[in-house]
Amino acid sequence: GTREDQLRVTGEAVHVLVERAIERWSERMDSRLAAVEAEAEAADVRIRKQVSEEVKQAATQLGNWVGQLAESNAALRRHVSEQCEESGRGMEQQLDDWGAEWTASLEARLEEVRQEVSSQARERCDAEAAAGEARERSLRQCVEDCRGAMEL
Repeated sequence: GTREDQLRVTGEAVHVLVERAIERWSERMDSRLAAVEAEAEAADVRIRKQVSEEVKQAATQLGNWVGQLAESNAALRRHVSEQCEESGRGMEQQLDDWGAEWTASLEARLEEVRQEVSSQARERCDAEAAAGEARERSLRQCVEDCRGAMEL
């Protein structure tokens, strides 16, 4: 059985070689797996840091925008308030001017009415005076006519 012994020894040797190859391959795979896991963990840490930084930056930017918006809103409120005050002052002035014009117009019309009434009153007085003088002349004439008739 030397041939068998040789085959058996060769088989065992091959078996040992295969086992060693598997062990080396397994160790290399374990090592690669550990390297990949370490790389993945490092990438995860980097990504978390980056995301955290981006979130911080976004929060800061958002805070800035909110601040700018608040400032713009306050400026707009001030502007609108000033415009309203100016409009209010303008409207007050307009009302004062309009009131003064209206008062002047009323006073002018009142003076016209006074003149008209005064003129009408004078005309009536003149007419009544003329009528009175005419009646007086008529009465004197009548008295003179009566005296004349009595003298006859």
